[in-house]
Amino acid sequence: MNFKTMRRNAMLLTCFLTAGLLKAQIPNLINYQGKITVSGAPGSGSFSITFTIYPSATSATVLFAETQTVPVTNGVFNVLLGDKTTGGIPSSVFTGSGDRYLGVKVGTDPEISPRFRLTSVAFAIRANEADGVADNAVGPADLADNAVTAQKIAANNVVKSINSLRDNVTIAPGANVTITPSGNTLTIAASGGPLAYAFINWSGAVIRGTPNVTSTYNATNGYYEITIAGESYFFSNYATIVTPLDAPGNSYIAGTSSVSGKLLIAFTDKTGAQVQLPAPFGFQFVTYKLP
Repeated sequence: MNFKTMRRNAMLLTCFLTAGLLKAQIPNLINYQGKITVSGAPGSGSFSITFTIYPSATSATVLFAETQTVPVTNGVFNVLLGDKTTGGIPSSVFTGSGDRYLGVKVGTDPEISPRFRLTSVAFAIRANEADGVADNAVGPADLADNAVTAQKIAANNVVKSINSLRDNVTIAPGANVTITPSGNTLTIAASGGPLAYAFINWSGAVIRGTPNVTSTYNATNGYYEITIAGESYFFSNYATIVTPLDAPGNSYIAGTSSVSGKLLIAFTDKTGAQVQLPAPFGFQFVTYKLP
């Protein structure tokens, strides 16, 4: 029996009728149409046809094979390659570089020669792999340089710019300003203003002032001990101004020193004796850190 075929192949793709309406899985099928003639006349009836995919026009390596019983009418037949195989044609058939060739064998006749070269549309089966990418499977090494832009990053996830500046932004300190990075924290401090200030009453209690100040009166040694949070006070590294507040006619002289990272403030009266300020009065102080 003499068979002759001609072919046309095309990839069957599922269309999106409305954007976002349906996410369909790519069918691993190839539509193949051909014509069979028997002794020069169009064939009719059922024919056993074996379809084989090879990596080249002459290779004996079989990447995929399938035999179907195909109905033929007036010589014309149409089949879906992979329809008789569970899962269709494996996407691995089209993995890697190089062409793929289709061999067609009708009944017991030899395979038709030459083989048919598959067009690129069949390689779209490989696109099915994209649906199987696991979460977090794509890492930095898988992304091309400059592939992700600010417009593709959702809001409230990263800092995209600082005052409209992008990419490598340098934050430079000005006069009397220090910038200290620590982990994800950037501390910007200015040394031009006071480091701490407060009004402290006669008993050593802080009435009001900056939140970094705590105080107590040391009755044993006769001075006020002031702690400035985050600072280890040493008298030569700081400048402190003290103003005693008392009734008219009373006069006190303030002196400052330091011990164990604390600011010490002591008062002497007109006689030169070191004293605790009388109730209900107190004193004010302002401390600056020297550059």
